[in-house]
Amino acid sequence: MLKIDISKMLSWRIFTYLAGFLPGLYFGISILLAKPTILQNALQQSGVGLGYYTQIFLILASVFFIGTGFMFFVQMVQYILDVLCRISDLVISLIAKYILMPLANILASRGWRKRWIGSLAMYASNRGMPTGFNPFLREVQECWHLAATILLQKRYGIRREQSRGTHWGVWYSTLGIPKREDIRSGMFQNAMHACGWSGLLATRIVPILTNPYYLGLSFLLILGSILSDWHYARRRIDPILNSSLRLRTILGELRQTGISATKSAESKADDEVGALTIED
Repeated sequence: MLKIDISKMLSWRIFTYLAGFLPGLYFGISILLAKPTILQNALQQSGVGLGYYTQIFLILASVFFIGTGFMFFVQMVQYILDVLCRISDLVISLIAKYILMPLANILASRGWRKRWIGSLAMYASNRGMPTGFNPFLREVQECWHLAATILLQKRYGIRREQSRGTHWGVWYSTLGIPKREDIRSGMFQNAMHACGWSGLLATRIVPILTNPYYLGLSFLLILGSILSDWHYARRRIDPILNSSLRLRTILGELRQTGISATKSAESKADDEVGALTIED
């Protein structure tokens, strides 16, 4: 039976380009529903006689370029969120080091033995100390080191004694790189984010769209996407989350390596059985 996997025939980059149509369509349809004569007036004011197919082509091209512009704007928003996430981490670590930790020590020295004071002191100690001295991060990296050593031996044939004297910072930047969908929001979500911003721009062009329902939908798309982008930014920037994600990626590669080795051994055994059958 012939099986066709379309996902292997079409690259994800094609869907990346097609995603630009969604915010453009949302923008154009919103304006046309609110003011149907705006397109006809624009064509009449141009004073150029265009054929039917030429008009369709221009409309589709305009939708694509407008939508792609909103997609680029979403990428700018994501870059700003990355910067804000780094700044927030720095501010939180400074607050934990210079405010929360002294406060917890003062309360403990005055005889306060509440459970929340101990939790506060532990949180301030973990967030206030340098990243390299975080005990949980060291535990995650030790597990990653073990998994990476096994992966190097099983998949690449590099034995433990051969990798022992190498710089593990190079291996860390090469092995266990997370997939794009694990550290970045998907293209459909980015398109929904862009639809929210295109809806806000449509309200500036056609004021009749300024109603609670349309504005609520646009703000809902923007807010939900920003919260999700903040979560992905934390995954990329936070050392513990990023190291844990790299560990899961290496474990997945080890599992695939084991499955491939099992299939290879089974196929080799089948070939040997087939060869013995032919000889008999």
